[in-house]
Amino acid sequence: MINNTQQEYISVLKILQDFVKKVWIDGKPSYPRFLVDNLENLSNTYILLGDGESKFWFLERVKFGLALELTSKEIAYKNYRGWQDKLAKFWDSNNQVIPKLKIFEEPDGNTINEVYLSQQYEIEQCKVSKNDIILDCGAYCGFASKYFFEKTLGTGKIIAVEPNRELHGVLVQNAPFAKVVSKGLSSKSGWASLINPNKDTNCAIAKKLDMNGGTIEVTTIDDLIKDLELNNIDFIKVDVEGAEQDVIAGAVNIMKTYKPKLAISGYHRADDFWAIPNLLKEIEPSYKIYFKHSSFDLHESVFFAV
Repeated sequence: MINNTQQEYISVLKILQDFVKKVWIDGKPSYPRFLVDNLENLSNTYILLGDGESKFWFLERVKFGLALELTSKEIAYKNYRGWQDKLAKFWDSNNQVIPKLKIFEEPDGNTINEVYLSQQYEIEQCKVSKNDIILDCGAYCGFASKYFFEKTLGTGKIIAVEPNRELHGVLVQNAPFAKVVSKGLSSKSGWASLINPNKDTNCAIAKKLDMNGGTIEVTTIDDLIKDLELNNIDFIKVDVEGAEQDVIAGAVNIMKTYKPKLAISGYHRADDFWAIPNLLKEIEPSYKIYFKHSSFDLHESVFFAV
């Protein structure tokens, strides 16, 4: 007999399969379609999610990704962004005051909007509280650190981890209250270089760690918390340009010991949509997983664990 979870898996898998048939206007392409080849994994993530809101955002985001794979960009943007109206209404109704923040480069205005207007690193079930000890991994210019500090009414302890030394001055200006750690994070300690995998842009935020040696010191969350002599950690945000899975793997002891609230970016790598939630559940099975999407394109998808 099929239970409710199995039935939900079958139902969402059929929704995705039917959607593929609907948008696959050019017949089977001759090159790989990564999401199409992983509909089962995507369906498994869907049934892991903890509420209907998460399932709505996840399914619509997956549909948009499929549409981009199978049709033209113009058709995808026109027809397959079911969250667009919902997100626009949320922005319009959000009375969050955006502070004046020092920026590093022009696109940072969009990043600030995503942090403050979309509130991309929080949901009702997973947000910072007064007196929380907060680890901001991939702190960039300190926008999220500033946001978290304000949300704790100035009572939170913020550790801002950012390996890119180009950003240090801006980060300190925006988050003078934070303890800044100029190291990278991964699954193991060592030394790395910062590389820009997208040769068409000089965007500082696009740089990520190459663990084949270099001048950047790299540590794990487990080791960092020990080195800082912290006896607790309440909230961890991870947005590290594709190294999220490695950073999670380096935080096993912290997750098992303290079970901090987590906000993990889940879109930089193609398999993040199933690898991240599965890894979190494998490390700490009691975590409930949620999902939020906070932009009008493929970026800014975040998994939460509570």
